[in-house]
Amino acid sequence: MTRPSNTVTAGGWSKRGHIEQMKEMFEGFEPRICEILEMVRKEDLLVWKLVQLPILKSWAAPNGRVVLVADGEFCVLGERA
Repeated sequence: MTRPSNTVTAGGWSKRGHIEQMKEMFEGFEPRICEILEMVRKEDLLVWKLVQLPILKSWAAPNGRVVLVADGEFCVLGERA
């Protein structure tokens, strides 16, 4: 589950979410999406912050030893895609 960008998640990847808050966020969405969300177990709901970062000039580090590939290169917020 994604959170609004003004939400603090302390940089962690395992902050627990709240089922009721998730349902409120998706209220009125396509019914099949809501049905899928009903299947989410409380203990499996995690949240993290999505942020916009500057566009990279290159996907490779200057020394050439690190290159972003696969999901690392496609992490783009929906409104920027």
